[in-house]
Parts: sequence; C-alpha cells; structure tokens
Amino acid sequence: MCSSSYHLAPLGYYRAVVKEEIAGAEHAADVCGDRKIAFGDVHIASSCLQKALRRGDGDVAFAAGCYLLHHDEARLWCRLVVCAFEDFGLCDVNVTARVVAVAGSRSLRIVLGQERVLGWLIAQLRALPKDRRLDDLY
Repeated sequence: MCSSSYHLAPLGYYRAVVKEEIAGAEHAADVCGDRKIAFGDVHIASSCLQKALRRGDGDVAFAAGCYLLHHDEARLWCRLVVCAFEDFGLCDVNVTARVVAVAGSRSLRIVLGQERVLGWLIAQLRALPKDRRLDDLY
C-alpha cells in the first residue's frame, strides 16, 4: 500500500543515504559489458527502459540503461527521473527522491560507479509497486 504522508528531506540527505546503501550492498556491482542488446537508437532504448521498469523486467531495464549510459548519459538520468515520477511516484517518495538526488549529482555517480548506481536504482524501482497517479494528473 502506498503511503499517504509525504515529508521529504533535502536532496543532500538522499545523496548521503544512497552512498551509504550502495557502499553497504552485499551484491557485486553490475557490469554493462554483459548486457548487449542492439537497441539501435537512444529513443528506442529510452522507451524500452521505461516499459521494462513498468513490467518489472530488470535485465532489459539494465541493458537499456547501459546502452543509454554509453550513448546519451544525460537522457538516461532524465528518463529515470521521469520513470520514478510517472510509474512509481507516490508509492515511496523516498525512493523517488533518491532517483532525483542521484540524477542531479554526476560527481556522486562517478565516485560510486555509474553502472553500479544504475543497477542499484533499477533494483530499487523494480521492488516498488507501480503507482500511476501522478501520470494521470495531466
């Protein structure tokens, strides 16, 4: 069930939380080299990323994210923010805030490893129930 009260901390707080959670993660970092899908174009990969997240397909979402990371990095992080709001939005505002915080801090992504951060965020989003209420507002 989605929460009904929304209290957000400053983005710096969420960046620190992400850094701590990724550093403490037990699993090995995902590596984009293993994920080869010929998307052919950043627009297709971007659309595929969102649809895969909606369907809970982490492997395809990660492959699309890796493609975007190497072909249009800015598009990847913008699209993840859009996905977080449109598809998961109000269900867990803390995860949505983490996506926004990470997308807005390239230096944090570089320090933690962009592929590792991408894999971690996709895993966080996949674990959430879908919530399209914000998408239905307009």
